[in-house]
Amino acid sequence: IGSTLREAEPFVRTIIRKSMHDEIQMYLQGTLSQPLRKAYKRGKDDVRACMLLLRWIAADWSRDTATVQDYKSHSKDKGASVEFPRRCVQPLYTQMLLLRRISLEIFSDKSKGMQGGIFTEKNITKDLVPEFERVYDRL
Repeated sequence: IGSTLREAEPFVRTIIRKSMHDEIQMYLQGTLSQPLRKAYKRGKDDVRACMLLLRWIAADWSRDTATVQDYKSHSKDKGASVEFPRRCVQPLYTQMLLLRRISLEIFSDKSKGMQGGIFTEKNITKDLVPEFERVYDRL
């Protein structure tokens, strides 16, 4: 059994790397676009800076698109139609640590922007928090 697993390792490793890359890109370019747009419109520069930092650390943009500023011209169905180059690479360990830490700063109940109040809204809506938690746990 051990020799069979060693022979299949390159194939499985390729699939895992591609899956990790795709999931992180969907998170950074799809899931993150709605709260980033919301932070831009409401002038929440601190959380917008954190979200842009997440994208700067690990987003893989296509060469032919100028999507770094895509949150400024957001459409409702953009999250479903995100296009990015499909690659067989995984993020570096440092990138994963930074993605986890900065994501936690954005969606954690203890963070300043998620405490809410009478006249303030939270940075992330309730329906997106499970998606943020899922990516956080998988990193």
